[in-house]
Amino acid sequence: FRVAAVNDSGTGAFSAASAPVTPATPTCGTAGKGCYDNAGFLAGGRALLTGGREVELVSAAGNFRVWREKNGSRILSSTGLWSSDADWQKTLVRNGASFTTTNFTTVSNIGGRACPPNVFLDRDNLQATDRCLYYDAGNPAQTLVAAKPSTGLGEAEDWLGEFTRPGTYGPGNDTTGASWYEGNVKTCADKGMRLPVLYETTFDESGSYTFPTEGGALPRFAGSLGVPAHSSGWTWTASAWTADANAYIGWNLGSLSGRVNWDGSLSVRCVIPSGPPSSALPDAPVSVTALPGHQGASVAWQAPDNLDRPTIRKYVVQYSGDDGKTWTTWVPPSSSVTSTEQRATSMEVRGLTNGQAYR
Repeated sequence: FRVAAVNDSGTGAFSAASAPVTPATPTCGTAGKGCYDNAGFLAGGRALLTGGREVELVSAAGNFRVWREKNGSRILSSTGLWSSDADWQKTLVRNGASFTTTNFTTVSNIGGRACPPNVFLDRDNLQATDRCLYYDAGNPAQTLVAAKPSTGLGEAEDWLGEFTRPGTYGPGNDTTGASWYEGNVKTCADKGMRLPVLYETTFDESGSYTFPTEGGALPRFAGSLGVPAHSSGWTWTASAWTADANAYIGWNLGSLSGRVNWDGSLSVRCVIPSGPPSSALPDAPVSVTALPGHQGASVAWQAPDNLDRPTIRKYVVQYSGDDGKTWTTWVPPSSSVTSTEQRATSMEVRGLTNGQAYR
């Protein structure tokens, strides 16, 4: 390739030729080669995923384009990463705190993409990193009818910690008034999306606000990397001033932060995060110890870091009576183990033989 400049008098001299290139469909979707991260991928509009699966850019809302499987309906997650069919973008459950197994296929509900420093995945991953969000083109202004300050219950610092009640119930399990899922929350839930939490937006963190923490650390705010407010002005977030506040936090393009009355009318911007890769299994627990007892042992361990991984649901304990040649899984009586105890970092193993060594 070579280039010449042209003016009113004609064409000037051509440059030296570039190095030779061979056109080909690029391969993307792996770490460091996300399909959204390379101008060449975007310019061509076609790419290959691992194993030769072809994806193409299709028009979404506004001027945004989304990677979708060629001749199909499944959408690449907003990170632009893919390793298997389990990694197509999934919808959220109605309370927004976890993913369903249903593929998110409504291209028209995507108006842009943002990659904040921290993204909410679930209550155990408040500040996930290396994640992105799709956001929609915006929705008409609504009041936050899901919140009734007279009950003393608000959405807390992050509504995803409170909205676990059935859709027919409101604050205080009131079945006669407004549902938790009316208004803004329902608008996003109906799309398989959710309201953005504060630190995922371009909100200005200055001021005295209460934020969710993870390990005692405050989230990093996104600034220009966050989800933009709707062009119409003030836009709802999922966050309240305090756990029982009568005011909620919105943001807009001109004044980035503000305390908004619960019955105010604001625009709504819905988001959907990219989930952890399906292959992201937990790391191994560490510092395992065992204290012997009568026909048993008390086993304890420390949880793995598990940062940005799916929530740990339980632990499996095995023991060996032949120095590790074979292992037996300890299965406690199911009637005696609660879901909380399954996630505990200790367990009593019974049914062992006194006088025999175990590891």
